[in-house]
Amino acid sequence: MKPDVALCRHLRADRPDLCVEPDDVLEWYDGPITAVARCKSCPGVALLEMLDWSRTHRVRIYAVAGLEPEPLDVYQRNSRRATCDAGRLERETAALLACAGPVERLIALDVHAGAVLAASSPPEGLAFPAAPWHERLLGEDDASWFSRLSLAKSSA
Repeated sequence: MKPDVALCRHLRADRPDLCVEPDDVLEWYDGPITAVARCKSCPGVALLEMLDWSRTHRVRIYAVAGLEPEPLDVYQRNSRRATCDAGRLERETAALLACAGPVERLIALDVHAGAVLAASSPPEGLAFPAAPWHERLLGEDDASWFSRLSLAKSSA
């Protein structure tokens, strides 16, 4: 984590206007797990890491941190190069994640519509999760991330 990297003011807003393009999804399962989001108002870039999802997987809660464009450019260039090194993409992704700033926002995103449903400040000290997403997902009865954003997990 780079403590001096921050979200642009638009992505820190109550309803951030962002988009996630297919080429900016780093990990996918029925929708983005880890992705880069781009600000629609300026060149701002953010890193999104899924914390929880609804029963249908359509609504997802993400931790959001700032990311500078240069490390993303390097990642995209390097990840497109042909290689026979099976572990290279994993190392490139780890290097990109290390370039992100601290988690500054939580957002609920309807991944089918690409719409931000809610946003809030994260709990103090929240860091991007280190465990693989499928090992850290909350149970269906744990709606703590959804409740923090004033949403009902079961109806999302």
